[in-house]
Amino acid sequence: MSPLTKSISFDEVLNGRYLLAALALCFFCISILSASVSGPHDHDVSDKLPIVNRSFAWEPRFFARLRWAVFANRILEKAYRKFDGKPYRLERGDADYVVLPARSIAELNRLPTDALHTRKHHSFSLLGHLTGMDVILKTSYHVRTLLSRISPAVGEFTPPMAKRMTAKLVRLLPQQPGSWAQIDPVDALVQCISEGLAQTLFGPPICNDPELTRLCHEHTKNVFTLAFCMRVIPSFLQPVLVWLLPAKWRLVRGWKTWDRIVIPEVRRRLQDKDLDAATKGDLISWMVRDAKTPMERDEHVLTHLSAAVIAGATYSTANLTSEALVDLVARPEILEELRDEIREKHEEIGGQWDMAALDSLYKLESALKETSRLSPGALFVYQRRVQKDVELSDGLQLKSGQFITVASQEASMAHRANPTPGQASNGYDGMRFYNQDFERHRALPFRGLDGDILTWGSGRWACPGRVVANMMIKILMVKLLDEYEFAFVNDKKPSVIHIHEFLMLNPIAKIKVRRRENSLGIEF
Repeated sequence: MSPLTKSISFDEVLNGRYLLAALALCFFCISILSASVSGPHDHDVSDKLPIVNRSFAWEPRFFARLRWAVFANRILEKAYRKFDGKPYRLERGDADYVVLPARSIAELNRLPTDALHTRKHHSFSLLGHLTGMDVILKTSYHVRTLLSRISPAVGEFTPPMAKRMTAKLVRLLPQQPGSWAQIDPVDALVQCISEGLAQTLFGPPICNDPELTRLCHEHTKNVFTLAFCMRVIPSFLQPVLVWLLPAKWRLVRGWKTWDRIVIPEVRRRLQDKDLDAATKGDLISWMVRDAKTPMERDEHVLTHLSAAVIAGATYSTANLTSEALVDLVARPEILEELRDEIREKHEEIGGQWDMAALDSLYKLESALKETSRLSPGALFVYQRRVQKDVELSDGLQLKSGQFITVASQEASMAHRANPTPGQASNGYDGMRFYNQDFERHRALPFRGLDGDILTWGSGRWACPGRVVANMMIKILMVKLLDEYEFAFVNDKKPSVIHIHEFLMLNPIAKIKVRRRENSLGIEF
């Protein structure tokens, strides 16, 4: 009998034969319990707020972590119905969150700039100390550059970005009409979006390196895989157990690859006195051009900030595009309406597609809003870390160090009371926004921040890449709807899965695709 399977008597333990192992096991269990038990915490909010996702006062936090990882959507749905727009405290296991109603967002956005911090929350949520995403704590330079340099010029770099993405689409999807092929929609679109992001963030020549474009989507996958797994583990064990994950080793190799490919190019541009960032138009060039401090000129910081942007953009953009496509395949009559809109716009503009033409596809905008309403990328649409004590107008005290959020359920629930005539109150209706109030729909574009659907967040620290993401999604949707037909495998629509607060199309789901015979041949 091996030592691992041999039975051990209690007398042998008491006699000391296995005393050391028993003590080590007891110490390990006590350590886990002491580190994970829910008790008073430095940043707990007032006991006046009801608590969600805690079974009893001294329940180990580990169980809250597990429940949140698997049942987050159910927990928030139940809380929404129970508290009806009132604030409450969410026990997530790794931290307590004050969940505020959506009406609080306007007041939160008016607070001083030093009252709330977005990047500290993002780093915490993605375990930045383990994934390397804590680089965003050093500076907001990448955010400022995206907003001030990249977004205003999106129309200028749309053609080269679109050419790269659509060329990848041609290589991935069947080009001969007739026979069906099966594809993983998320994986295919991730590869297309990686091409567009490589162009936007790095520019030539390195954006043409296939190793870099491959790294764009593999890096994101490794960051989120690691975060999803480690968030169920007590914090004090994470730095040790993380090395048991293959994703950690892949991530370490990935960061080295970023350094090997990108840093020499950043160094070259830093030394180029004649660098024309406006002509190149990519994020790295603009950050090099506008750098004013040693931090902003640090080649490692610039490289890792760009990788952080990749991690935040790649799968989120691909997932929204995939879910919108799947929703339309399930409603072929709406899909045909969108094809008609694309055809009419193509004739109206004489085939000269640009940013303005894409943004005037109001039926497509409505379908994107509806998918985002029913299946947002995350169950939280507004997340911040409180930097100093604040009292809201309703008397609620927010304490420094707390996390606050707004749940996406409110945006979804708001439309249940006002369904489109003839449609189920909360079922998918791609024309919901187009038909309910067209003027309001047109005034609040999908890429905006002031609508009812907070796809991109809200306030000064909303998603800085939303204009670019909006454009990539529409380019891909126009090409997909015009040039391809789709069907479900075994007539079964792929499901949306929930992991922690994140929602995504089932990553192993496949759909059928074939080339259409009479497409418009749209070029950008």
